[in-house]
Amino acid sequence: MFTTVIIDDNRELAQILSTELVRRGHTVHCAHTGQDGLALLARTPADLIFLDLRLPDMDGTEVLEPARSLRPEAEVVIMTAYPHLSSALAAIRGRVVDYLCKPFTFDELKAFLVDKLAKYEMPVAMEIRASLPKTPVGKLSKKELIAEEMAKHEQAASG
Repeated sequence: MFTTVIIDDNRELAQILSTELVRRGHTVHCAHTGQDGLALLARTPADLIFLDLRLPDMDGTEVLEPARSLRPEAEVVIMTAYPHLSSALAAIRGRVVDYLCKPFTFDELKAFLVDKLAKYEMPVAMEIRASLPKTPVGKLSKKELIAEEMAKHEQAASG
């Protein structure tokens, strides 16, 4: 199970991102201010953090360093509708794994998640593949069996 923390004042975007991550088997926690995000990180383990740069109470770059101190193992993805060189440099210094510019479409978000979450999800896919029979069963190909088992795993993780 993967735990993701979303710190974004845009509640609608946080909900969309949360829904997609939960569908992919993640446990998701959301905060809508920098202070609430840091408080959440202080009590919640995180593998991945989505951090907005413009929060109502503080700049996301001010959240980045304490977030890194609280959860050094977590990877951070910066989200912003206001990309600037200074924020990109701060993100690089803060060891951010990616910088996602808003607005983005749902399809762009899904493609981003597939790319960025592959390393978290690949071990699950490999475990499922290892448990499959060596030869196709009935009319299903190995690819179909893997897809079927991944769907069962996602369903079990969300249920």
